[in-house]
Amino acid sequence: GYTVLQGLGQWYVNRSVSGATDTYGTFAIVIGLISWLYLLSQFTLFAAEVNVVRARHLWPRSLFPPKLTAADKRAMTAAVLTQQVRPEQQIEVSYEPGAPAAER
Repeated sequence: GYTVLQGLGQWYVNRSVSGATDTYGTFAIVIGLISWLYLLSQFTLFAAEVNVVRARHLWPRSLFPPKLTAADKRAMTAAVLTQQVRPEQQIEVSYEPGAPAAER
């Protein structure tokens, strides 16, 4: 992904600077680099999210609240357990199989 972004960044900077004067060419390079850094940060964030989903097997997720999949339960349990900050604190998570979404 980084290699593709580098290639696109090089193409974009060359395209932006080719018809510009010296003054505007400098601004075009700065704007091009800022755009490239933005795309790079978005790609890095997306890659980190994908890695977490793959490592923790957090798929498939349900699109509608009443039906919880096993991945939904793992994700919600992990979110709750991150709040356990002290060793003497105990947090338990359970799911009622037949309860409507409003009662959970």
